[in-house]
Amino acid sequence: MDISGAKTADDGTTIIPTGCCHDCGGRCVLRAHVKEGKIVRLESDTGQAPQIRACARGRAYRQRLYSSERLKYPMRRVGARGE
Repeated sequence: MDISGAKTADDGTTIIPTGCCHDCGGRCVLRAHVKEGKIVRLESDTGQAPQIRACARGRAYRQRLYSSERLKYPMRRVGARGE
C-alpha cells in the first residue's frame, strides 16, 4: 500500500491515518487498521497534545461501512414520477 503516513503492525495490519467523513465540525482524528483490504478496527487519538477524540459517528463508521442495510449501488426510479 502506498499511502502517506501508513505504518505496518507486527501482525500484518496496515495502520492508515484518516479522518471522519461527516461534516459535524468535530474534525475527528482516526486511524484505520486495515487487513487484507478490510477495516478491522478504528482507533481515535492516542493522547498527543492537543488530544482530539473521535465523535460517536466517527467511531461507528466501520459498522456503517459494512452494514447489510447499506446501499451498494444508486437507486433508480422505475415508472413515472409519483407512482
